[in-house]
Amino acid sequence: MTSTEGRETGMPQCRSDQELESAFRDSRDAVVRDLFLFVTQESYGGQLQSGEPVTVPKFNFYVRARRLNGTVGPNVAFEYRQGWDFVRVFLNWQKYQVPEEALTAYRGDLNAAFGSAIDITAREPAVTLSALGGNLQAFKAAVLRFRDAVEAAS
Repeated sequence: MTSTEGRETGMPQCRSDQELESAFRDSRDAVVRDLFLFVTQESYGGQLQSGEPVTVPKFNFYVRARRLNGTVGPNVAFEYRQGWDFVRVFLNWQKYQVPEEALTAYRGDLNAAFGSAIDITAREPAVTLSALGGNLQAFKAAVLRFRDAVEAAS
């Protein structure tokens, strides 16, 4: 549920991966269905969610990354929450050892795919589902190239 200011309302709860599958695999939106399948196949360790309680079902794409303290673990590259008409892409990787050239290439790939439909200077730009629909393969390819570069540096 979303408030009039766009904030999510309701009681936060934890959901199983099966509950997420029920919420997204049969979505009316083909882009959401395709993104969910992509995440289930390609997200680090098969992880779909953080395990923290949330007010609405959501899924994340995780990348294995090395933190500045030397530990290695998952970090979210993008997220989608049920009811959103966009995906939030995370470009804020300062807490991780990510090669600057990998982040620059990622921004370039996203800009090539979406042009003015994404603000690659933002820390967490949004890409509308309609923009994704026309460039979903390019988005997935950009995410996988970035994932592979980050994991290689880990």
